[in-house]
Amino acid sequence: IAGSFVMDGGTIRNNVGNKCPVIYLAPTSKWTYTGGNIIDNKSTVDNAVYSIVTSLGQATLKTCEIIGNSGIAILCGGSINIDGASFSQNTCALGLSSKGTVYVKNNRGLNDQVYYLSESGTNYLAIQSSLVADININVVSTVVKEGFVLAKGSGYTLTESDLKRFVLTSALAKNWIVKLVDNTVVLSKEAHHPISILKRSFRQPSMHPKEQQVRRQQSLSLKKY
Repeated sequence: IAGSFVMDGGTIRNNVGNKCPVIYLAPTSKWTYTGGNIIDNKSTVDNAVYSIVTSLGQATLKTCEIIGNSGIAILCGGSINIDGASFSQNTCALGLSSKGTVYVKNNRGLNDQVYYLSESGTNYLAIQSSLVADININVVSTVVKEGFVLAKGSGYTLTESDLKRFVLTSALAKNWIVKLVDNTVVLSKEAHHPISILKRSFRQPSMHPKEQQVRRQQSLSLKKY
């Protein structure tokens, strides 16, 4: 797609991308897709994962379903507005490359993994409303560094409840946590709890056997009197 294209309904199904996306949006393009389905498409070759839809332009997905695709369902290098779109059973729901911003009005259907593929600082989820409590955003990142941006509030102030929706993969969670800083969700290095450190620091040293024997004798002497 190189110009503007409005698609109302319809199904994009059973297509195969050979090291290329099934749908490609050029940088100057605009695509609005409402009420349709992107189902059972494939873009994987020799264990390498490619995208089903690559958007370098502006895309809007409204109340459509993206289901069962083998590959990154939507790779965003431009901007995408997700308004009630539902993702499920895809290899990956979203991939955010350099300068890729995804605007999320409702995370109800965003229950596949989200891949962060660049350290540009401009590829993030722009959250426009409170996140539904029973749906997690599962974070996979090829970039791991202090302060890496996962999401920002966009016309909305993020809360601690929203922060809990961002779940790191087990590999990331070993050393990293998510924090809410200035209306932004960021990665932060996991730190040891200060109380546990204090407990280790003030642990009493073990006594020498002779000292233990003297203390026992003193205790027995006191009991006699």
